[in-house]
Amino acid sequence: RNRTSFDLLNLIDDDDLTDEQLDVYDQLKQSLSSAKAI
Repeated sequence: RNRTSFDLLNLIDDDDLTDEQLDVYDQLKQSLSSAKAI
């Protein structure tokens, strides 16, 4: 099975991210979620 971008995002440990990185991370998750919903 191919890894999706979503799988890769889930591998990222939120605790290791800076605030700036967390913002980008959240935006990525949101755009992936909305892309999946279409």
